[in-house]
Amino acid sequence: MGFASETEHKARKAHKCDACWGVIEPATTYVRWVGVTDGDFSNVKFHPECRKAEIALNKLSGTDWDEWMGLDDMETDDWPWLIADHPEVAARLQITQAKYDDAMAERQRCSEARKTMLERV
Repeated sequence: MGFASETEHKARKAHKCDACWGVIEPATTYVRWVGVTDGDFSNVKFHPECRKAEIALNKLSGTDWDEWMGLDDMETDDWPWLIADHPEVAARLQITQAKYDDAMAERQRCSEARKTMLERV
């Protein structure tokens, strides 16, 4: 990484959060991260809660700056953690326990279908 700076600002106009893609409303606080990674300049803005969740996700996953994961890279298996530890961010991403349960049920159905198909061969 070349350099990085992270500062908090009060929004004077609406911005897009680069983690959840939601709107950062005027007069609310946001986190601005500016830096150079792998020779590429980045200037991104986050809801403070989204930034905290993204940092926590990377700590949880054991990733480093070279392999940084955004919230949109999160695996379905991480949804219960997000719901429990960062409920406001989960709500912004429309991740609910019911949605997680449906995804796990679908994964189970696919696994069983694959097993049945392999048994036929």
